[in-house]
Amino acid sequence: MDNILTFYLPVAYLNQERRIQIYLPKNYENSSTFSVLYFHDGQNIFDAKNSFSGHSWEIKAAVDKFYQEHQKGVIVVAVDNAEENRLNEYSPWKASNLNYFIPNLIETDQGGLGKKYNNWFVETLVPFINNNFKTNNNNLLIGSSMGGYISLYIGYKNPEIFSAIISLSTAIWFNKKALFDFINKNLNLKTALYLDVGTAESSSELADFPKYYLNDTLELKALIDKNKLKKFRVHIEKNARHSEIEWQARFPHILNWLNEQGLIY
Repeated sequence: MDNILTFYLPVAYLNQERRIQIYLPKNYENSSTFSVLYFHDGQNIFDAKNSFSGHSWEIKAAVDKFYQEHQKGVIVVAVDNAEENRLNEYSPWKASNLNYFIPNLIETDQGGLGKKYNNWFVETLVPFINNNFKTNNNNLLIGSSMGGYISLYIGYKNPEIFSAIISLSTAIWFNKKALFDFINKNLNLKTALYLDVGTAESSSELADFPKYYLNDTLELKALIDKNKLKKFRVHIEKNARHSEIEWQARFPHILNWLNEQGLIY
């Protein structure tokens, strides 16, 4: 994995260090500055061996191909999740009805560390990247499932830092009311938004889980549509499941959309 650097940054509220992987584009030495694409669930981004599912997004291959086609590079920052604290960290609010959605989950009191994670992200991580790499202050935020959930929170909490939010297969069900209330109050019309979802998404054995992923995303779309957001797209992938394989397949289209919106430069 050439041109992928690894760093460890302290996360004081969990008393641990967090692995950060940074991809530098092929033209890094020859160009002045770059947009930065921040990924959650960093274990799943570059290397299948470290991925939760055994599959990765294959991001290096995707951004390399994008450079070949468009002669534009982008810095990618993959932030590992907190493993056993992943659900806690990826929501600023406690889960609602988690035992219904994931009946076999032992610990159902999840969520609530998202505000601290947000503060760490914008006060520690982003300054570290800006101080050590050739960035242009155009930051893009992407995540899937709960990673998409926290992307919506961090992106709309900090519109002066992030110009786009890409939220795939968003786990809106984790606490739908809190998320929708937050977006209603904090939606920023200058922040570009890309939502997508498959029609066969599930995160447990719950038989009707796919309808929650699809219908919740459509309901979020309706909320956004009322505000006439210009840089906004929703993609629905027929029969797509909840997995890194699916997100890997859809990611090149997301890169192209970001480029069409003038968000990679």
